[in-house]
Amino acid sequence: MSRILSVGSYAPTKVLTNDDLSKLVDTNDEWIVQRTGISNRHIVSDGETNLDIATKAAQIALAKSGLDKEEIDCILYATITPDTFTPSMACQLKRRLNIDRKNLLAFDINAACSGFVVALETAHHLLRSYSNILVVASDTMSRIIDWSDRGTCILFGDGAGAVVLTQSNFNPIFHSFTEHDITDSLKTNSIYDEHTYLSMKGTDVFKFAVNALTTCIRKELEEANTSIDNVDYILAHQANVRIISLACKQLGINEDKFYKNIQEYGNTSSASVPLVLAEMVEKKMLKKGQTVLFVAFGSGLTYSSCLWKLEGDIE
Repeated sequence: MSRILSVGSYAPTKVLTNDDLSKLVDTNDEWIVQRTGISNRHIVSDGETNLDIATKAAQIALAKSGLDKEEIDCILYATITPDTFTPSMACQLKRRLNIDRKNLLAFDINAACSGFVVALETAHHLLRSYSNILVVASDTMSRIIDWSDRGTCILFGDGAGAVVLTQSNFNPIFHSFTEHDITDSLKTNSIYDEHTYLSMKGTDVFKFAVNALTTCIRKELEEANTSIDNVDYILAHQANVRIISLACKQLGINEDKFYKNIQEYGNTSSASVPLVLAEMVEKKMLKKGQTVLFVAFGSGLTYSSCLWKLEGDIE
């Protein structure tokens, strides 16, 4: 029921390097790269909002899709850092894109770093009733980071990605999971507090992430009754290169199956996977007939995956 017509992405122009962070906390470039694989992260400037960067990604995806914006009849917006809680970011994006039609479904999805893959699954089912869906994943993680906390400030960046989906005869395979976060390993404090910051128990999150990644990949291959040799690429959430490396060792997978851009963007939460997709499309790495595996994991604890055959080239 789903085909990806096009993808767009946007990262803020302001770049925060590891050397920049060394002026804020006790760290250095070598320490960060060895432990995370991250060199840079893009950060919104003063006055730049989540909606601003999401709009730019959405405009690119729409322009490349070949559709008129009035042909979009559903907008899904994945984020954990909305500019406002109401109206929804999806409704605000409809207005920002100047889409006039009223018979359009628009709502937000909060599944943390799993947001884009969860939105894909939601869109896939909605395509039984809707013709063309705009899925946007955008987060401004810098707004909820405590820049004096070395455990989190080195990891996260801001970014946005968008895809346009349309009806087709293909049925992707989805798996989604939710576990109790019994140690409160990844969360923010109350929005009613003076400042809302993300806190993380690194060891707990690392163990969860490796298990989530391996579980999803095994489930996808098992249900499709196929092997990893028949998957061209794995487009995984960019959280830490060591998570991917350890998962590959446990699964016996060549790390070349994974495309990585964490070195430039850091962890951009829901925007992570579409940023990977957009780069691969730009480099003409993805072609009609290929099979890709989307997989993401995040707070909740949530993890989701999808085995997707490309019915056509993605613009």
